Amino acid sequence: MSPPLFSSEKENIKLVPNIQKHVDDFLAFIIGEELKEYSNPLVPFTQRAKEIRTYAQASFGRLQNCLQHGMIVLKKHFELQENQENQKSPESEDSSFTTVIKGFEELRKKMQEPAFSIITMFQAGPIQEQILLPWAFMDRAYKIAKQLLEEKSYEDAEAAFLVLRFLHSEVFEYWVGEACALQGQGKLEDAVSSYIGSLLLQPSNAFIFFQIASCLYQANEIPGCLKALELCLEHAKNDPAQTALMQEAEIARQVLENRAA
Repeated sequence: MSPPLFSSEKENIKLVPNIQKHVDDFLAFIIGEELKEYSNPLVPFTQRAKEIRTYAQASFGRLQNCLQHGMIVLKKHFELQENQENQKSPESEDSSFTTVIKGFEELRKKMQEPAFSIITMFQAGPIQEQILLPWAFMDRAYKIAKQLLEEKSYEDAEAAFLVLRFLHSEVFEYWVGEACALQGQGKLEDAVSSYIGSLLLQPSNAFIFFQIASCLYQANEIPGCLKALELCLEHAKNDPAQTALMQEAEIARQVLENRAA
């Protein structure tokens, strides 16, 4: 039996050995690049390298565990759909959960190739395209993730959206869905990071700036909140469809400015 792509240990953020090897190669590259420009005489580079390695290792571990959680969530809901009356099988083979299992198996095989590296994997384009995963699966998984978000099952929604974003990072809706799920859990810093990620795809989206302002307000970061509201208003002012959002943002800005006065 082939080893899993992701470890089954949820509490211990150890990476699968095959993945760990590629992470180590990736970190060696990153640390080497950092060394070329490093010029802080107060902090030895060995300490800086250790900080980079510790942070990256924890980040990859969290990513691994959240992806695993997302796969479990999606599998559960795919099966629930298929067990419902009058839907004993998925709409098509392309939308079945087995397609993503086969896709991750292909990715696992690629990771065993001598020339494989994490850097080249992400440079090669969306993973969805590299493993030939059909859009029928992506669309079905997105509907499930969106439903979980609407039901306020935020932790499961976050994990499901992360799977989608991992597979295709150039879809605006995946970033926003993940950000909303993070915000719903009170993970405000992570939510802001995901909202900012979505702005790389739609840099003038006024709604996203409003959501960032909302997160910063919850975090009691009032100066940042006001700045985000200003950007929201700036991008909304020339769009008639954003009138209601613009009014809400203007009221929020006035309230905060009056409070600070």
